[in-house]
Amino acid sequence: MKCLLWLALASLSLAGADATGTWVGEMTLADGGRVPVRIVLTQDGTRVSGTEGPDAIEQHPIQNGQAKSRGVTFQVDTGDSVSVFVLKDEGDSMSGIVASKRDGRTQKARLVVSRAR
Repeated sequence: MKCLLWLALASLSLAGADATGTWVGEMTLADGGRVPVRIVLTQDGTRVSGTEGPDAIEQHPIQNGQAKSRGVTFQVDTGDSVSVFVLKDEGDSMSGIVASKRDGRTQKARLVVSRAR
């Protein structure tokens, strides 16, 4: 019984903090340009679902979302490009790298978002 309790607690700690919520911020492109970002996440254990886009109107579904020990990862396919998000949980903010593949080329950008209140 103690072993089952320990395993349950260990699996919760691997999932990290709950990423559920609305996150807003901006992506800084390699050329210095900035793009607004709005991410809406729902976390269920280690599974993460939701949407991502520049605002509340233009949102794209998240695919392959996973909560990791210290953040979340997911993909977004906009039709023109596929972007892979790797974000580190920092409490009420997350930051990380977005790698977007379009026309056979990969571009990376820095993303910083904060939990909307």
